[in-house]
Amino acid sequence: MRRRLRTVCLGTPAEVIEVRDDLVLVDYGGIRKWVRSPFLKLEPGETVMVHAGFVISKITREVYEDVMEIWREVKEALRSTSQTSSP
Repeated sequence: MRRRLRTVCLGTPAEVIEVRDDLVLVDYGGIRKWVRSPFLKLEPGETVMVHAGFVISKITREVYEDVMEIWREVKEALRSTSQTSSP
């Protein structure tokens, strides 16, 4: 019997900074990148989830803030772990 591998797509929260047709400049908490949004019409200030260079959904500001807080906690935990495991 063959087992299927399960994969998880990781969406990253971002804030829309600028829109040019289907090109969207987003801010990932200080890092800005151009991504594509061919299906969603967006406005600066909106918050979105991005995966593989494409906007996959709009999210509320509340969801954006919650996810960004989780990312901050993960980064801090990784930083703490790397500092305590150094020789």
